[in-house]
Amino acid sequence: MSTSDRENDSHSRNGTAKSIGPFQIQKRAQTFDTGAAPGKILWGIAEKKVRKKINTYRYQNFAHDKDIRILRIFPGKKSSRLECVLFTSALPSAEHLSLRSESAIHSYWALSYWWGEGEATNPITIYDDIEERERLQKMTPFNPSKIFYVRDNLAAALRQFRDETEAINVWVDALCINQGEEPDAVREKTVQVKRMAEIYSAADSVCVWLGAGKDGTKATFQFLKDILNLEYLDRLQNSPETSEKWMLVVNLMKNRWFSRRWVIQELAFAKSATVRWGSEEMTWPNFADSIALFMTKHEQMKETRSRAKSFSKISDPNVHVGALDPRALGANTLVHATSSLFRRSDDGKIQQRLVSLEVLVSSLFLAFEASEPKDIIYAVLSLAKDTTIRHELADPPSWVIPPTPTLSMQIQDWILWLCIVLLKLFNWSQNESLRIAPAKKPQPSLGIDKRILPDYDKSLADVYSDFMEYCIESSKSLDILCRHWAPRPKKMTPLEKLRMEKSEWKEEAVKMPSWIPFIDGHAYGGPGGVLNGRKNGDSFVGNLERQNQQHYCASGGLSPYVKFGK
Repeated sequence: MSTSDRENDSHSRNGTAKSIGPFQIQKRAQTFDTGAAPGKILWGIAEKKVRKKINTYRYQNFAHDKDIRILRIFPGKKSSRLECVLFTSALPSAEHLSLRSESAIHSYWALSYWWGEGEATNPITIYDDIEERERLQKMTPFNPSKIFYVRDNLAAALRQFRDETEAINVWVDALCINQGEEPDAVREKTVQVKRMAEIYSAADSVCVWLGAGKDGTKATFQFLKDILNLEYLDRLQNSPETSEKWMLVVNLMKNRWFSRRWVIQELAFAKSATVRWGSEEMTWPNFADSIALFMTKHEQMKETRSRAKSFSKISDPNVHVGALDPRALGANTLVHATSSLFRRSDDGKIQQRLVSLEVLVSSLFLAFEASEPKDIIYAVLSLAKDTTIRHELADPPSWVIPPTPTLSMQIQDWILWLCIVLLKLFNWSQNESLRIAPAKKPQPSLGIDKRILPDYDKSLADVYSDFMEYCIESSKSLDILCRHWAPRPKKMTPLEKLRMEKSEWKEEAVKMPSWIPFIDGHAYGGPGGVLNGRKNGDSFVGNLERQNQQHYCASGGLSPYVKFGK
């Protein structure tokens, strides 16, 4: 989950051509695919010029440490306006049931999607929660309601999944979590982010939404289904008519959904998952198998397609692969990683996490971006083996910090101690009919190292330095200093700059320590760079997930000692 997924302004600013001799070469950089038709993309760009819509719906505070919000979409035709209601529900978790939530448990499915770009301009009607859960509530103009604006991609998904006769319950982060900047909203988001793994694992299913679809959507999914036939797969490299279909899959792998960092855990914790692109659908296991089989034949097909007959085809990224290496794309990484993150039981339950946080953040998932730089760490916390502590461990790791006893716990202990003293003073304890057993002091449960706990109030520099300090201490190595993984601080949007000017505040550049290894120095220069080929060499210390290829150890055989000036 992220608070927003804005497109980097890395495209060419103009369409002028550079003249070289008798030729004119047009610069055509490869870009991620939004999953929508080109017309809708142009409309989205035009919408950026429109004045920002103001939401009239206001979130009500709720027990965000116990419950979640669920969006109920009322029945309607695709052309009619979207009408919904947000209501609270408890999660079917033993841990949170012990908190005695007052809300009932309701079933739902969860949406995994790319937030989109530009401003939110699509209105949906959200009615006040009137506690109507088990039966369909007929909505009339007299029911109190407000307007909430969403971006194009989410609006298209809600319309696609809305049923004409029955209401459906769905969890979608943009609506079910208050994404505001008020203190209450920030506190709610911080708590709910910690529960993302539980939210997605408790959902009946997870739907991966790739977009509204376009002309090649149906042909792409049909080709993926055909690939599952191994005999058909063997004939691919010798069949000239499959060449165009091959590029359909490469372009699918460039879909923006595969570049989102939050999708990793959204998919990894799902009981079952389906992939939806417009009206086309595949189960995730079949989709993943198709991509894996596709990659086994990619080198042969790339060699065939490299024999382009015209310069125009070579310069078109939608026709010619060029410097792009599909193995570096998020789609390929996701297919392989989701099967190697956990050791599961026969019924699919997670028995053991296998990968450390340092590997997840600084190596394995660098192809996935997050619009909020802090989410580069927070989005994979629940997947790491060293951030989820088992209570039955005899010797917990040295970095585990037990939670500090609260004031209420201390007061209860003092009251209990005082009662026992008073009873002894009055000799009540000698009465055989009244025996008082000394109460056992509750043992604090193990917690996660507080340095890496999600905290959106913490500065970006502190988030990065705390993470690096944690990695050095837990791995006993300085290698994290040599791996380029950290996103740059995000730039202010024009709207944010305007608000700051009106409030008479001055924009100050975020100062970051020089020892933080920014992702610009990575082999591909960041997630978007995988589309245009390598930019830099590999890290001196190699890849964590492939220790046998480690070239250099920053601390040699010595135990590291570092001190961060925070």
